[in-house]
Amino acid sequence: MIKVTDNEFPHPILYYGKDDYISGSFDIKLIRHQEIGDDFIFTFQYYLEDCQGLQEMIEQGDAVVSFRLISSSSSFREIHKFGHSNEIEIKINKYSISKVLSVIGFIVSSENDYLFSLKEHNPEYFSNLTFTLRKGDILAITDELKIRLDDSEFRRPVSSIFTIVIDPDLPASEQIRCNYDRNIIQIQLCPEIYETYSLMKKAGRQKEANVSIVYPVLVELLCYMPQWGIDSEYSDYTWWRVIENKYRVHYSNNLFEQEYILAVSVANKLLGFIAETSLKYFADLESLDVFENDEES
Repeated sequence: MIKVTDNEFPHPILYYGKDDYISGSFDIKLIRHQEIGDDFIFTFQYYLEDCQGLQEMIEQGDAVVSFRLISSSSSFREIHKFGHSNEIEIKINKYSISKVLSVIGFIVSSENDYLFSLKEHNPEYFSNLTFTLRKGDILAITDELKIRLDDSEFRRPVSSIFTIVIDPDLPASEQIRCNYDRNIIQIQLCPEIYETYSLMKKAGRQKEANVSIVYPVLVELLCYMPQWGIDSEYSDYTWWRVIENKYRVHYSNNLFEQEYILAVSVANKLLGFIAETSLKYFADLESLDVFENDEES
C-alpha cells in the first residue's frame, strides 16, 4: 500500500483520503487479463472524474497518465504511459513475474516551470496560491491495484468455496445464515437443518443437499456482485476471485461489465449443472418408491 504524506509534495495531490482537492477521483483498473503462449496480456483503463483542471492539462499535453508495474517476488519493474486513449494493453512474459503484480497509476507534469493552480484545489489550504511545477512532478496517485498471478485457486470447483457448519444459536425460524467475511464462505445452519444435511452427506448425497443450500447462496451472490462492483470490500477474498474467474471462463466476459445476468442459470452452470444431477437423483428415488409399492401390492 502506498502512503502519501503532506511532507512528500509541496503542491496539491489528488489521492484518495487526502483533501487537497474539493472534487475529483483518479483510479486505474484491470479490464482484461489473458494468457497467450508465454505471455500475459493485461488491459488497463484509467478513470479521472470530476476534475476538469487535471483533465485539461492531460488533453493539452501539460500532464501525462502513467503507471508503474512491480512484481516484488521477482526483479520485474516497468513504467508505462497512456497515449490519447484512457485504455492501454500491455504484454509481459509470464516467466518474468510471479505471484502478485502491483499496479499504481500517476498523473505527472510534462512541462517545466508550469504554473499550477486549479479551481478544484481546496481553498481552505491553497486559496490564491500558484505552484511552479517541474517536469516529472506527481499530481495524482491511484491506490495500489494488486493482480494475483497464481491461478491454482481458480482450478478448484465453485462448490469448494463454501463450507457448511452448524450454528447452535441459530433459531429454527431463520434456518440459514451466511458469513462472507472470510476466504471461504461459511453457510451456517440451525441444528435441525444441519442434522438433515449431515444425514444426506453421510449417505453420499452431498451434491443433492447443495441444491437447497449452496445453490441459492450462489444465486444471491451473482445478483449482488455486479452491484457491489470490482472494488467491493469482499474483492480480496478467495471466493470472490473464484466466482469472478469462473464466470469469465464460461462466458468470455467480465462479470462487472454486465447490466444484468441470469443468476439462476449462471449458478447452475458454475456448479456443474447441479440442477440436472439432483433432479435425476430424486427421479430415481421416486421410481424406486413406485417399484417397491408395486412389489408390496
